[in-house]
Amino acid sequence: MRCKPVYFLLSAFLCSLVVQPANPASPTIIDRTGGRLLPTGSASFGGPLETFSQAVPTSATDITASTAHILGVWIHNPTGGSSVTLTFKDKQGTPQPLPLDGQVIAAAQDVVFNAPFGVLAQGGMTISASGAGLSYEVVFTH
Repeated sequence: MRCKPVYFLLSAFLCSLVVQPANPASPTIIDRTGGRLLPTGSASFGGPLETFSQAVPTSATDITASTAHILGVWIHNPTGGSSVTLTFKDKQGTPQPLPLDGQVIAAAQDVVFNAPFGVLAQGGMTISASGAGLSYEVVFTH
């Protein structure tokens, strides 16, 4: 009998720990271990935190209502032929654009933004798209 490599068993075990909701009403935030689910805006321990991969809503939706430092953003447009414009802003008195705000995501395109030291999102951050079809993930700290 041939044994499976340990890393295969470990990765299968870790993947089985994370259950992703199909379309949550608001983003679900997890810590980087994947073992702790946090309601939006309630994480005060720091992070890093991340959203599950999910659809970008077509109306402005909070990712977090607390000031955060964005470490990375991934946007994916799997649609067959339409481009979609992303809106990504902070939540200060006069919302300011965050990286990738106004970016037109072409069909079948991925866009990635990495900021190892973080980009400040004063008061939190919101995300929306001009049409359906985009998916996103955000990694951030408080």
